[in-house]
Amino acid sequence: TLNWWTYMLSPVGTQPAVNDGGPGRFNAGILVEGGQAFRRPDILWVAANILGAKLSDPMERPARTSMDFRPSGFAAMRGDWTRESPFLSINYGPDGGWHTHADILDFELFAYGKALAVDAGNSLTYDDPHRNWYTGSTAHNMLVVDDENLDRKVAVGEKPVWSSQGRLDYFTAEHRGYVQSKGVWHRRHFVFVKPDSAARSSDGYFLISDVFSASVSGRRVSFMLHSPIKLQETGSGFISSEAPGLIVSTPDSVARRRGEGMASLGGGSRSSRAPI
Repeated sequence: TLNWWTYMLSPVGTQPAVNDGGPGRFNAGILVEGGQAFRRPDILWVAANILGAKLSDPMERPARTSMDFRPSGFAAMRGDWTRESPFLSINYGPDGGWHTHADILDFELFAYGKALAVDAGNSLTYDDPHRNWYTGSTAHNMLVVDDENLDRKVAVGEKPVWSSQGRLDYFTAEHRGYVQSKGVWHRRHFVFVKPDSAARSSDGYFLISDVFSASVSGRRVSFMLHSPIKLQETGSGFISSEAPGLIVSTPDSVARRRGEGMASLGGGSRSSRAPI
């Protein structure tokens, strides 16, 4: 568990917005107590340098940056252990019961010390009238068919492949969450070209590629991307109005849609709600 938290934390110290757990800044005390109990100077380094804990214990930077966790079904790709590092978290795990959202092979993206693509998080309460928005497939950075939820009980990352090397991380998996309801099979590939050691830590890029097929015609497949950054439309897609930010470029043949929903970006309070 300590390893999972250490590597799944974003560079700005937030926990992944997975299922009903929601986002928010992680409690540094968990890593401090765990690192001291198990004599893990690498975990204590993360507690001090990512979460800001004040420590006098011996510490050392973690030897690895990226990690794949099985069978829980999560992976993290990171350039280095600075706040500005590019970072991508991937969710490909099995259904976990009532608290699980209708998402698979979705991701969150950080770079330049900012959140660039996020999960919507969780509703204020389980009686929140907007709960269906937070738990639905369209509230996650994933491939959605006909704007409808996938079958989460059968949607799990199958045939996963993971490789982490000096300059490249790679992950791929497929799922059957839309096979029975929509006749759509989907496999997603994540490639992380890491920053050059001589370059700025924020340099480097991710490539996400989707391969899918449908047994019937007429399906609409959407690449969902949610960002807390204000985006404005251009002739070729969308671009953030200020830096650092995102450029979303789409082919002319692909229809573009832009909408706005609420996200829980800092926990459960109403003041932490923000549009994405």
